[in-house]
Amino acid sequence: MITNRSTMVLAVCLIGLTIFPACLDIETTSTVNSNGSILRTVTFEGDSTSIYRGDFPAPIDSSWDKNIQKLGDRDFRLTASRLFNNVEEMNESFGGTSGKTLRYHFQFERNFQWFFTTYRFEEENMKYVQFDSIPLTDYVSPSEIESWKRHEVDKEPFPTKGDSLAWISAEPRFQQWESRNTFERIFGVFLDGVRAIHNPSLTLSSVIASKDTLFRASEQSLELGNIDTLGVIFSGVLRNPQAVKAWRLKAEAIRQIKERRYLNFAEDTFVTNVIMPGLIVASNARTIEGNKATWRDFSDYARILGYTMWVESRQVNWWAVILTGIIVLLLAALLVAFAFRRRRLALP
Repeated sequence: MITNRSTMVLAVCLIGLTIFPACLDIETTSTVNSNGSILRTVTFEGDSTSIYRGDFPAPIDSSWDKNIQKLGDRDFRLTASRLFNNVEEMNESFGGTSGKTLRYHFQFERNFQWFFTTYRFEEENMKYVQFDSIPLTDYVSPSEIESWKRHEVDKEPFPTKGDSLAWISAEPRFQQWESRNTFERIFGVFLDGVRAIHNPSLTLSSVIASKDTLFRASEQSLELGNIDTLGVIFSGVLRNPQAVKAWRLKAEAIRQIKERRYLNFAEDTFVTNVIMPGLIVASNARTIEGNKATWRDFSDYARILGYTMWVESRQVNWWAVILTGIIVLLLAALLVAFAFRRRRLALP
């Protein structure tokens, strides 16, 4: 997951070619209007197969305006845009399907304060790790999870070299947690196969007793995504040819697990932009330019724990400023006229 990310990305890209033809560079821009409407623009860059097959991690249907550009011999860019009237429409469109697409949830708040109107927009990337029956905290502590967010997502520097080394020591446990969760799903399916063949030479109790040994023998293959080799590994550890029969009996279920593992979208790169009305006054974005906030390096964290991007802005209500000025001037003129009249009446 985090350990040797470049190696993992390359491995997933190569292994997943039959399912996702290539890695995608995905940039999303949400332009928030003062009336609550949002223009959502998404660009996907990749090879022609990925672009034309439409293997995108977010739903892009016929309601979107689309344009495809050729960038090189094999590189293409698809730009898709759609204007949503409100965040309710966005939530309906981006609710997604667990195990198939990314899922998002949006919130928008507007607060009128006479001279100013403040806006707040939130985009929640809901977690999309496919297998998480075992809690992450069984492998890493809450403080290590917080350290991950601060240093990997927020890019805060480590206070000391010791803190950096402590974080490096925690990285393999993140990978082990993910491998263990995938193994748990596979092992459950394999047990179903053992029940189905109902062979006295391969009992449920003997397989369950060998569970931890099976995991240790399978861990490296799981890290590399070589799920198909686990059938041979199981047979070798259990020293029973019936294990291969049980594995083959559940081949379709194993295939579905393999596909869902590739749906981690770990091979794609993500950049998210939000353009707000007025000027940004607060945000958890690392990069802010005028009324535009940008987030990077959040996808790993979002995949496992979810991640909410938020931004607040403030816009001057010039009509209120002008109206107030006119009212002040009128009141001042009335006071002057009243004072002048009283003075005249006071003269003999």
